[in-house]
Amino acid sequence: LVMLPQRQILQRNVNLLAANTGACERILGCPVPLSYSRHLSRYLTIWSATLPFVLAPLLGWTSVPVIAAICWSLFSIEEVGHMIE
Repeated sequence: LVMLPQRQILQRNVNLLAANTGACERILGCPVPLSYSRHLSRYLTIWSATLPFVLAPLLGWTSVPVIAAICWSLFSIEEVGHMIE
């Protein structure tokens, strides 16, 4: 049996959870601004272009498949984000 003060605390926590869930649903329903998407694509391209300059001295020829895997995974994640949007 739950005592009255504990029940009030539990009810308050459930109400907060419901309010936060509603806020997350509102965020989910908002589209990502086009300018944000473009900036993210440009930043990712520039970052990927400079990645060999950092990894090549450290890894040598091993950096080629490592860079390919990193770029493939990041660009794939970005593309999935565009598709979901």
